[in-house]
Amino acid sequence: MHSLFSKVPLVADTTLEQKIERQLIENIHHEPLSDLEKAQAIKRLIEIKGWSELAAAANLGMGYTTMRYLLSPVDAPKEVKELVEEEELPPSIAGEIAYQRLRTFIV
Repeated sequence: MHSLFSKVPLVADTTLEQKIERQLIENIHHEPLSDLEKAQAIKRLIEIKGWSELAAAANLGMGYTTMRYLLSPVDAPKEVKELVEEEELPPSIAGEIAYQRLRTFIV
């Protein structure tokens, strides 16, 4: 006689990195997160795994364009992020502001 639970895979995290990775992936796909919260989780996962943005998109099952759209406001100033959170500014515009701000420091 087979138990229903015998077919459920056991997920055992062997390292702290694996536990954080699993939790971030679950949150990105299952929790009702804002776009900015998803972006911050994705950026953290990229840092932990050492993935490129393209690799992260593939591993998370999302398109690269969607990934770039979500990640665009991550490096924006706090005030700009707040506007994104309040849905008064699209993430892509926040990303452009962050890019222009960074560019002025480099040039």
